[in-house]
Amino acid sequence: MGIARDTRAARIAAGLAAALLMVGCDSPTPGQPPTPSPTRTSGPAVQAIACTDPIWSGRGDTVNTRGSGVADVISITYQEDTMHWQGGSPDPDGLYFQKAGLAVRTGTQVEVAVPDSLRGQVQIGWSNTDEVKADAVRIGPCPGDDPSDDWVLYPGGFWLRQPACVPLEVTSDGRTTTVEVPVGAACP
Repeated sequence: MGIARDTRAARIAAGLAAALLMVGCDSPTPGQPPTPSPTRTSGPAVQAIACTDPIWSGRGDTVNTRGSGVADVISITYQEDTMHWQGGSPDPDGLYFQKAGLAVRTGTQVEVAVPDSLRGQVQIGWSNTDEVKADAVRIGPCPGDDPSDDWVLYPGGFWLRQPACVPLEVTSDGRTTTVEVPVGAACP
């Protein structure tokens, strides 16, 4: 019994450490303005996230739910009021990657989508196995590793041309809510 608790505690600690590492420990590269690209050349319209790929699952009192989200459905996690702009080099489409974890309530089916007005300028993707850029992601309903787990966490984030307050459409149980995510720029 003591070994099982120690193993569970180690899993929770490792998951939290991984979540903290993935939500923005990189340094920005000063003087690197975004380079526009006229067309999007890669990525599916909708990414289906596999339930078997979370980097962590656990109890709600141990997941970092600070960030933007819909209560009891999802949380896009980051540590500051505004997600730190990481800069770096753009991909072939002229998009810069910005890390953000996606925590999803176990047993919930959800779609997170970039609004039509931002397609080609912003893409999203979360996976523990592949880098996928998409206009929308679908997940769930997924179980946790343990029956008592109520959140699963996936690494990934945003690809965009420049810092922005990014609106995302979150649909679950037939309701759509717009969530604003401060990716390098504050949201009003």
